[in-house]
Amino acid sequence: MKNKLQRIGKVVLCCFILIALSCEKDNALTEQDVKMIEAKRWFNQYESNGANYELFQNLDYDWNKANITKSEDGIETIIIPVNELKENKKEIWEQKLYLYKLDTGDYKALLFEIYPNKNSELSSQSIDGGDFNGYISTWDLKMGFIRAAKFVDNQVVENGIAKTVSIDKVTGKAPPILPCSDGSCNTDGGGGNPIPLRPVIITGSYTGTPVVYTPRNPVTGGTSLGGYTSIGGNGGGGSGITAPTPVQIINALTGKAKCLNDLLNKNGNSFVQNLLANFAGKSEFDIKIVSTDKVTNLDKNGILREINGKTIHLPGSTSMTIEISTSKANEHASLDVARTILHEYIHADIFRKLNTASTEIGNRSADFKETYAKYENQHGAMAVLYLSSMKEALKEFHKYVLTDDYNKYTAYFGEAPSDAFYEALAWGGLRDSDVKAWTDLSAEKKAEIEKLASRVPLLSKTVPCPN
Repeated sequence: MKNKLQRIGKVVLCCFILIALSCEKDNALTEQDVKMIEAKRWFNQYESNGANYELFQNLDYDWNKANITKSEDGIETIIIPVNELKENKKEIWEQKLYLYKLDTGDYKALLFEIYPNKNSELSSQSIDGGDFNGYISTWDLKMGFIRAAKFVDNQVVENGIAKTVSIDKVTGKAPPILPCSDGSCNTDGGGGNPIPLRPVIITGSYTGTPVVYTPRNPVTGGTSLGGYTSIGGNGGGGSGITAPTPVQIINALTGKAKCLNDLLNKNGNSFVQNLLANFAGKSEFDIKIVSTDKVTNLDKNGILREINGKTIHLPGSTSMTIEISTSKANEHASLDVARTILHEYIHADIFRKLNTASTEIGNRSADFKETYAKYENQHGAMAVLYLSSMKEALKEFHKYVLTDDYNKYTAYFGEAPSDAFYEALAWGGLRDSDVKAWTDLSAEKKAEIEKLASRVPLLSKTVPCPN
């Protein structure tokens, strides 16, 4: 009996040891497990810091199928599939979240939407097959669209614009994309017929946001899919993860203006990125943006006055110079200086549209001149064609880049900045008797804009840049 109990005891002890060893093995986290936990913790905090772009609210990320790899430029990258919301199971588009590990220990998040060519071989409908055919659009979860491209056999053959459009509430169909002249859809970059990408999810009330792809020049053949998804790759005409680097914009800014210009280049929304991309690659025009101690200009009465900035383009020249006043930049709120820089880039874009030598339909000066002729002068055209895009660009830049200033505004005025505030900010430099859009406003509307604009000087003058 004693021997039997001893044998039972040994069996129990062995089982306990095995269980203990098993538990110890289960609890031992691998290096990959630790990396996933760190990335997920960062991403959860990132998502909770302000609302995502409206198209990407509450996406269902499948972290159980996430994998760690390296991008083509050697950056550690975590790829997380998304369980997409689709009309039916036959749809083959997919979404993938890419998290790039930065030297700072943080991450950069991008959402890639992949639209395979349904008529190609099955092996070519996957970005993992080595010969992908289709379209890819790239999105910042907070800011929206970054870039898009068409692929043939894993190579970029065309740049494009991915744009969301509202569906018709009566028919439930997406409307055609009409030509625009404010730079937001970049039709004068080449243009072309829009191609439906993500289908509309029809509900009982006919709501949805379809995505369409509009091709634009220049074609950038030779860029690989791996280069497109790399944080340092050229991304089919962009500069990898950030906004397209305007290689023909010569940056000679200093101090505060340089910092804000760099932030606009890196973190501006799709309107800003597309605006700057108009001077990249094969553009006929160069821009030099410089800091000048004081910028002066003759007003309509012939009096020389100091101003925030100005854009100079000599007739027949393929160069433009943007001068930003150092003294005014140091004196004014950072958000207002960003508005000045954006305002001057728009002047340069209008000069470009009016003087291009291109003969392509949609990219000719004659196409824009037909629209421009209605507005008498550049500020008149800007107030009608660009004001809404400026408002949205400044709103997103304030909220997601000048975050401290945004929070201070809310605390100081007891409310978050409204769309009306950013509209008033965008009117800066346009509130003039020579601007018909301004003179046509009611006295009440003008008073509201003036009142909100008076808040701008109270905002912070500091910028989130190293010394």
